Amino acid sequence: MGKIHCLAKNYTLKEGACTRKQWNEDLNFKGEYAIDEEDCVIYNIWTEIIKEMNTFPKDKDSYGLIHNDFHQYNFFIYDGDITVFDFDDCLYHWYICDVAIAIYHSLQTISVKSVQERVEFGIKFTESFLKGYLEENKIKEKWIDRIPLFLEYRRICSYNFILKLWRKNELNDCQKEYLRNMRYNIENRIPYINIDFKRLKKLSESNKL
Repeated sequence: MGKIHCLAKNYTLKEGACTRKQWNEDLNFKGEYAIDEEDCVIYNIWTEIIKEMNTFPKDKDSYGLIHNDFHQYNFFIYDGDITVFDFDDCLYHWYICDVAIAIYHSLQTISVKSVQERVEFGIKFTESFLKGYLEENKIKEKWIDRIPLFLEYRRICSYNFILKLWRKNELNDCQKEYLRNMRYNIENRIPYINIDFKRLKKLSESNKL
């Protein structure tokens, strides 16, 4: 991912090439998958997040073309090399969003009921991931501090997508419980993971992860 972002910083769109969407033009903002305004609680939290994100700078080092769905089901590992695929969700976003997405989906491999295991795995994964990322690309300290916001952004995006996708079918008990838990955590502003990002922020500044 760090290598992709580093290359994206100097990417120039060729004449006649397809232009990817901006972050606020994707399916969560319009059409049948847009966040439902009638769902006041979720929509209000979503609006707060978007309002804050709209204050962020879009300079070359922080904003550009991202994968936008970088998780364990969208890459292969062969002979120690990672090959990423499934670029259909690519759009222009803050680079830290890609980082948050990777963290978000890695934690889905651990049950939400295994609180301590999730925390331990989250710390180990995030530190290892950032260590590799920083070998190819730099992250300013302030962006590490914003990872929790982007995790919440991804959680609402995921909740909204799953909710509307599953509405097309009759939900089983496991699906109902999954959505209830997601909604409860969003409504009550329970952090997706309790990690000391301040510590990671200091380490990222010195590139000593």
